[in-house]
Formats: sequence, C-alpha cells, structure tokens
Amino acid sequence: MPATAVAANGTVGVLYDTFDGFDGSGYPSFSAYLAASSDHGQTFTSTLLESFLSPAKDNGNSRQRVLGDYQQLKAVGNSFYGLFSGNGVPFGRSKSIIDPIFFSKS
Repeated sequence: MPATAVAANGTVGVLYDTFDGFDGSGYPSFSAYLAASSDHGQTFTSTLLESFLSPAKDNGNSRQRVLGDYQQLKAVGNSFYGLFSGNGVPFGRSKSIIDPIFFSKS
C-alpha cells in the first residue's frame, strides 16, 4: 500500500513498491520508489530507492506477507522521510532478510 505526504512547499510525495517478476531461481523481485509532484498531482517524477530480491519464495499461501505492512512517509518542512520493507544486503547486511529501510529526500 502506498504512503503519501505533502511538504510545506506543496510537493506531494508518494512512497510505493512494484513487483518486478522473478529471478532465475524463483525469488520475487521488488523495487521501492518515491514519486514527487510539484504541480498538484498532474505529473510525478519517480526516484528508485532500492531494487531487491525477496529472501523467500512464494509458499502458495495467499496470506503470505514477506514484505510485512510497515511503509510510512512523512514530510518535515520541504523534506520527505520514510521507511519501507527492503532487503538489507545492498546496504551491508550479510544475510538476505527483510529489513526496515529508512531514507530522507529533500
């Protein structure tokens, strides 16, 4: 589910994930983005925050929630601060697990 926030200067921010398919071993691939609009939502520019593989394959259960449900976006002044579920390996984690990934964008 996307998260939204509005900065003091009126810029609308939307934090969202995409499902990008499966890698060659059957692991789901995802990307997290921050989209911003300075024209009241008429157009958005997206910034890739992270592309990552899930540490778990589809187990066939429709209730499986590998990414959890924590995704937030806040605006303080003209900056956005957020949190999404991502894989910590690109940030130095030695084991592939889902971690909370914090970011800020001015």
